[in-house]
Amino acid sequence: MNKKFINLIIIIFTLISFNSLHSLENKILFKINDSLITTIDFENRKKYLLFVGDNKNLDEKDILEDLISTHIFYNYFKNSQNTFDVDDRVNKIYNDILKINKKNKDFNETLFKQSEIIYNLRLDLIRKLILEELLNLNKKQLFINEDDNNLVYKYSIKYLNIYLYDLQPYKEEIKTLNIKKIEDIESYLNKNNISFFKNEKEISNINNLNYKIKNKIKSKNNFFVIEKNGLASYINVKKSFETYEDLYATIYSFESSQKIKKKDLSCENLKKNNEQLNLIVKKYEFLKLNDKIKFNLIDLNDYIEFINNDSFTYVILCELNYNKELLNNINLNKAITSEVQKIEKKFIKKYSKVFNLKIINE
Repeated sequence: MNKKFINLIIIIFTLISFNSLHSLENKILFKINDSLITTIDFENRKKYLLFVGDNKNLDEKDILEDLISTHIFYNYFKNSQNTFDVDDRVNKIYNDILKINKKNKDFNETLFKQSEIIYNLRLDLIRKLILEELLNLNKKQLFINEDDNNLVYKYSIKYLNIYLYDLQPYKEEIKTLNIKKIEDIESYLNKNNISFFKNEKEISNINNLNYKIKNKIKSKNNFFVIEKNGLASYINVKKSFETYEDLYATIYSFESSQKIKKKDLSCENLKKNNEQLNLIVKKYEFLKLNDKIKFNLIDLNDYIEFINNDSFTYVILCELNYNKELLNNINLNKAITSEVQKIEKKFIKKYSKVFNLKIINE
């Protein structure tokens, strides 16, 4: 066979192989109008997220949603009359982050391409500025007049829903089980191949909750079942302090040679029997208390019992002092974050249609 012809075949085969490999590596992920966003853009976004923060554990689905969001906002920016001057700000942000990163001995600058970092910073800044504009239009909704209970505490609610129809054959058996937390019922359901739905969310204001759940929380019942609309809902509530910063606890403590009944351990009763009990009253910075006290003394009159041979030591939370201005700021920031998330979600839903978003590889 002619040598030149053989060489030509080799060259053609090499080009085909290269193009085939390249096409495998760089797939289209989604389209917005005439713009194609590919796996290379996705990988650049991942590198960018590592450059700007500790984002190595981000889920790929979240990164893709974030990438879609930035490009929808960018298309809105291109099609609007906005005149944001972002270039100088982006360069400053880049240099500031780079300076911080270089203080980390494990940081390798060669892994990051400056032009790609700048490009993604620009996308993020444009999104941020548009969201700020939209937030200002909704700022009246951010007025907060919280009661102290909502200021001091935050609530995490974990719930597991099962159709009563599916649960019916097992109800009597479940009554005999020692179910004290959601994990117990989840284990039983999995063992018996019973379908269920589980979720967890943080509640910023318990006044917005169903009255049954709210009453359970107020009665300090943190695990309970509610049956409604054909569902059995197993609900676990975790109550904790919004922050330990500037939080102070007045704690009563005393020793006893005999076990004390719960009803006699209220702060009011202890005050009346102060001299008889040899009560110790101290004010502590909550942050410096040990974990057992921090995680168990949440509400006033909560107590811990320590048993040492034939002696009982009781520690009771009887007063809380806190920085109300700090807590108001924390709650305002949470409200702003929540509102921004709602605005972004609504914006993406609307402009996904306007800009003809089409996801190719999900």
